[in-house]
Amino acid sequence: MTQICFICREKEKLGDTEMKTIQTLNGEVRIHTTCFATFKSLIKVTLEEIKEVFPQTPISQFIKVIDEKAVLVRRDWSAYSIPILAYLDYRNEPVIPSEVYTWLTENEVKITNPSQYVKELIRKGHLGVIKKEGDRRIFITDTGRKYLMDVSEEG
Repeated sequence: MTQICFICREKEKLGDTEMKTIQTLNGEVRIHTTCFATFKSLIKVTLEEIKEVFPQTPISQFIKVIDEKAVLVRRDWSAYSIPILAYLDYRNEPVIPSEVYTWLTENEVKITNPSQYVKELIRKGHLGVIKKEGDRRIFITDTGRKYLMDVSEEG
């Protein structure tokens, strides 16, 4: 069976007969080692440029998705409001406050009265409130995201 390079679409490349096999969701692809090195360099440069245009959001410093669940991974926050803001930033949509409280409990965040912190975050303008489908829902505001970004840059 003839192997064709996924990048250059050729069987053989002058001076490069070795091919690298890469597993994909749909099987595998074969790539010349030189084509792979060139492609790797291109991706590296592109990712560096993307980081400049789209800086990493703080959410990845606080929450990781493991088995399709948001898991709090950073525990050195200066205020109990940080995990609340991080979860709402992760969700990026209005949610029922009890869902936030459940998530805090699942992640073993020891807040005795989370509704007190939610009210304080609303008062400071870090959270907004919306009535949707007969429920009261909360969401992170731009001010809350900026605060979360500032906290993530400190730590």
